[in-house]
Amino acid sequence: MAAQLQTVEASMVAMVESARSAGCMMSSPSSSPSRHITVVDVYDLAAAIGKDFERLIDQFGAESVRTLMPKVISSLETLESLASSNERENEEIVSLKKMVDRLESEK
Repeated sequence: MAAQLQTVEASMVAMVESARSAGCMMSSPSSSPSRHITVVDVYDLAAAIGKDFERLIDQFGAESVRTLMPKVISSLETLESLASSNERENEEIVSLKKMVDRLESEK
């Protein structure tokens, strides 16, 4: 059992490194693209994570991810909600900038 847990842990570390190298994760919070993440980005990330879960299940069985999967799903749902809110706020910022530009040009 301990050997299987170590192998699962190694697989998870490999998944994180893979996501980081694919641009899905940044190496530090200060370089985080969180202000620019879109709902589509979240869907792409969810698809990649789903494929990684499938590989883990194929290799170690469903029990290996049973407690982790609901946490990841909940996190992705939260991220989707925040990305949606972020997109709306960014649209409003663009609209307000256009309004400011128009008002400044009318002076």
